[in-house]
Amino acid sequence: MIRLFVVFTVILILFACSREKTKVNDLNKIEQLSSTDKILEKSEPVRESILETELTEEQRKLVILYSTLYNELIEFKDSDKFKQFGFSKQGYSIWLEKVSEQMDKQRTSESLRDFSIEKEIFFGDLHMLGLDYVFSEGKETKQTKDGMEKIYRVLNPVTISKESSPFEKGEY
Repeated sequence: MIRLFVVFTVILILFACSREKTKVNDLNKIEQLSSTDKILEKSEPVRESILETELTEEQRKLVILYSTLYNELIEFKDSDKFKQFGFSKQGYSIWLEKVSEQMDKQRTSESLRDFSIEKEIFFGDLHMLGLDYVFSEGKETKQTKDGMEKIYRVLNPVTISKESSPFEKGEY
């Protein structure tokens, strides 16, 4: 009877330890997902910024605005204000208005539309990524991961190697 009690206790302790390890692993995964800077740093040496290519002044401004709005979204997506209010007036409605304004400009300006199609710079992608973060309350999902990867590839086209992005490798 005592042996049975000892065996049961050992099994219970092992089970508790494995659950604690799983919790730590889950926390580590969440921490890695929320660290967008780590994602972008891993492939930096093999990528060239789109800004290092020849662009007109109008195109350069478009790319800088696209990149800035993306970075702003990544910064505020984890904030309590965003999680509570999203893109409402109390939240980040100004960001959404800027993105919507650029979407309209892309539709009406032939030169911006042609450049956007060529470089795959679509403010609609930023808009969708923002909405995905609203629905997930700032958490990473398959949709946000796919959106981030698409925008990352636009801003950092592969020039040296055909190496996979950190998103495809699961290094996020």
